[in-house]
Amino acid sequence: MYRKRISFLLLFVCLLMLVYVKEPPKNPVQKSIAKSNELQEESEAGPIRNETRKKLIPLGVNEKITSISFSDFQSKEKFRFERKNNDWVMTVPVCFPALATILNAMVNLIEMSERGKPFRVRQSENTNEYGFSKPAFQICIATDQNSNEKCLLLGNPSPLLPACYAKFESENEIFLLDFNFRTAFENRTPYSLLQKQVFPFALRAAERLEIQYGGQSAGYYKKANEWYLENSAEPLSGEEIEKLLGALNYLHIREFVNGDSNDPDFGFETNVKGKIRVKFSNGWTQILFLGREVPVKFGYYGRLADWPNIFLISKEKLDEILAISEQMTNPPANQP
Repeated sequence: MYRKRISFLLLFVCLLMLVYVKEPPKNPVQKSIAKSNELQEESEAGPIRNETRKKLIPLGVNEKITSISFSDFQSKEKFRFERKNNDWVMTVPVCFPALATILNAMVNLIEMSERGKPFRVRQSENTNEYGFSKPAFQICIATDQNSNEKCLLLGNPSPLLPACYAKFESENEIFLLDFNFRTAFENRTPYSLLQKQVFPFALRAAERLEIQYGGQSAGYYKKANEWYLENSAEPLSGEEIEKLLGALNYLHIREFVNGDSNDPDFGFETNVKGKIRVKFSNGWTQILFLGREVPVKFGYYGRLADWPNIFLISKEKLDEILAISEQMTNPPANQP
């Protein structure tokens, strides 16, 4: 009799363990996951079922993104970029060539990103928890096949995943985006997104060069892989011209300055104005106009021929360029 009671008790314990394993009690995180799953499966028109992950922005064959604008509502920064052939130009807040490497990376990110765990909420349900009443970001794009902008809103971070809630203004669907998507756009400044190299690829792609400043004037041209001074048949030293082109290659914009280039304070209309003109092997010509020196900032004012913006360039680097050119055009007399 005693053995029967023991056997019955063991059987009862085993049954309890099976029930516990099959349906364990839910902690708060599990309840939140369950709620998220319910939201994914419910919609006004019925459950959303995705056998394949949906692209963030499905593009047609050969369709290209031609403009990007994004607003960071926290820092109140707003940017807009337009594609010009194979280059990108910032049009807001300033009009100037943008860093193509960064813009192309942003475009690739938009094109390759997917919508994670899409769901819809009932009209009666409060959506403030997703952060769309005061979104952190807005990112708008247009393409060569659709000039009407499509705008994406980024809301609150997900409490469970390294992602943020997102939705398009024209759609009801809410989905998750990897949080790295947001970090690719936030904490940007105009300076960080603009082309700061005045003469990119001068070292390897320049074929004609003109330098004028004050009383100094010199012209150089490349022929059959040799460089010559204008009106000279003697090739220049490869080491000397490489040093000059290298200095031009590393001439960068230090900061942008607000103002009108016609303002005489910038020095573009005085008798000491100068310019540096570089023609590249692809036919493109870049002209830098030089203004007055700014001693307190150890720089010179400058502007490019095709763009209205004024900026500062390094006095040290420009003085180096002028000194190298002066030495090449007026070499010191040979010592006995």
